[in-house]
Amino acid sequence: MGINRTTLFTYLRRAPFGGKLTQAQVEGVEVILDAFENEPMEYTAYAMATAFHETAATMQPIKERGGTAYFTRMYDIKGQRPAKAKELGNLTPGDGAKYAGRGYVQLTGRANYQRASQVVGVDLIKKPDRAMEPDIASKILHDGMIEGWFTGKKLSDYFGPSAVTNPVGARKIINGTDKAKLIAGYYEQFLGALKAAETSTPQPTDVSPGLAQPDDVKPSRSGSLWTMAGGVATAGAGALTQVDNAFSLAAIMIPLVLVIGVGVWLVASGRIEIKRSHAI
Repeated sequence: MGINRTTLFTYLRRAPFGGKLTQAQVEGVEVILDAFENEPMEYTAYAMATAFHETAATMQPIKERGGTAYFTRMYDIKGQRPAKAKELGNLTPGDGAKYAGRGYVQLTGRANYQRASQVVGVDLIKKPDRAMEPDIASKILHDGMIEGWFTGKKLSDYFGPSAVTNPVGARKIINGTDKAKLIAGYYEQFLGALKAAETSTPQPTDVSPGLAQPDDVKPSRSGSLWTMAGGVATAGAGALTQVDNAFSLAAIMIPLVLVIGVGVWLVASGRIEIKRSHAI
């Protein structure tokens, strides 16, 4: 599945991201896109829609809300639901908190962490927090939704040649029918963007490289310039109050003009980018 990233992010900025786009969102979409590279487009779109919902639109792995007392009560063999704890493989006291939900789809329980360890090649039993790493979380999202780890339901039950497309029903892969219609709407938006960006088809004309770029600016890319210029300008302004002849004025103004000139050249030549939010 060849995808033009400029087209993809131009369209995703509009929906479902609502006219804004962050670097974290871009990175999250890309890591999921890479994980689903060889899968049907419908699978990819529904996985992205699920991650969008589960992470509150951040597209970054999260940890389930709650503290030790909550996780013990909900998932631990010593808690209020010992049958659920056994189902999750939480047979040792403390497992409920240790193997609480993490990732794009809240991987939960010792048994699931053990299964995921075999897929990602990392010992998540010893290091469960590594399930929060995007590369690992995206592999868990991929295999879990395709193989039916979470509820027994899988993507092929709702998408593809052997199934009637049913993005509302597909919520059962993760969590019954909770917010099923809402997530189905996100699916349509992600699918529309993926179809528009498919490189085997002519690219749409309403695409802008600027709109595909995230709004947030890394300090290392522009902050140092403005810090330097601001510092020189402040110093220059203070020094101007002490000027009493033309030679002193020249000694102050020449370095200031040079700094400003270098800054303008850096921006104009593209060596430093200044990104702003784009109205949609």
